Order: sequence, then structure tokens, then C-alpha cells
Amino acid sequence: MAHEHRTYVFGDKDRIGQAMSNLLSNAIKYSPDGSKIQVTIHVYDGKPAFTVKDDGIGIHEEDQKKIFERFYRAKERTVQTYPGFGIGLFIVKEFVERHGWLITVQSQKGKGSTFTFTLPDV
Repeated sequence: MAHEHRTYVFGDKDRIGQAMSNLLSNAIKYSPDGSKIQVTIHVYDGKPAFTVKDDGIGIHEEDQKKIFERFYRAKERTVQTYPGFGIGLFIVKEFVERHGWLITVQSQKGKGSTFTFTLPDV
């Protein structure tokens, strides 16, 4: 059962929306048609958090360390067929970190990805 947790977050609402949109767009792009994408806003470690979880292609462990770099694209042949410039996750990370927040990724190749960013509770 979900519990209500009220909090105030200070930040640029347009950039927060863009970060959420970028994570959701990536989940859609890298997931097969008809697969499930779960979006949650919850409390993680006592702080508000936004999570996007997909059942998509997943990310190799070595790529997980670089996916937040500008213009980085995984070197696999199958990933190259997806459109994009490799800046979406860079934008998310820059925005999140400039506000002192945290973004994490958990992924396994072929089993999907989970991206979470946490916001400070004020």
C-alpha cells in the first residue's frame, strides 16, 4: 500500500520535466513494442525519487559507466540502429547533479534498465 509523503522540491520545473521525459523516451525507444514500462514517484532513502524501469535491451556493465557522457553511444551493432545523438542522458545527469541530486542506473544486458533520480527533501 502506498503512503502519502508530502515534500517541497526547489528546482526548475521545466528541467525536472525534461529529465523525466528523457528517461521515459529512452525506455520507450530501447524497449520492444508491447513491453512494460514502469514509472514511479516514491520515497527512496527518505528522499523523493523518480524511477523509470523498462524491460528493454539493457546496458552492458562497461557501458553503464559511460552512458551519461555527452555523445556516448553503446558500441553494439543493435544499438546503433536506434536514432539519437547520445545527449539525452548527459542532459539528465548534468541537470540532476547541478542541483545536488543523484542519478543511478541498474541494468542487465537483455533484461532491461532502471533509472532513478533522487531529489533532496526540503
